Order: sequence, then C-alpha cells, then structure tokens
Amino acid sequence: MDDKRLVDLETKISFQEILIEDLQKIVNDQYLTLEKMEKNVKMLIDKVTVGDSSQNPKNEKPPHY
Repeated sequence: MDDKRLVDLETKISFQEILIEDLQKIVNDQYLTLEKMEKNVKMLIDKVTVGDSSQNPKNEKPPHY
C-alpha cells in the first residue's frame, strides 16, 4: 500500500470519528429534550385529569340553580 493511499484512509477515518462524535452529541441532546418534553406532558395530563373541582366545568352547577 502506498503512502498516499494510507494517508487518505487515515484522513477519512479521522473525519468519520469526528462526525460520529458530533452525531452522538446531537442524539444525546435530543434525548434530553425528549425526556423534558415527556415530563411536561405527564405534568399537563396530571393537571387536566386531577385538576381542582372548581376549575372543572363538569362539576359546576348551571347559573339557574
């Protein structure tokens, strides 16, 4: 194998390693964002399902009572 070809392969590998590291950071950031979103959705669901009875229109008496 000639030197130029070896250098080209090493260069490609180093760029691929950098790309993989960058992609891993992006995936990790997206995972953290998704976790936060899931917690927020669960919190909203709890607020809607458990909510205060005074805020729940199903439990309000109509104005004519």
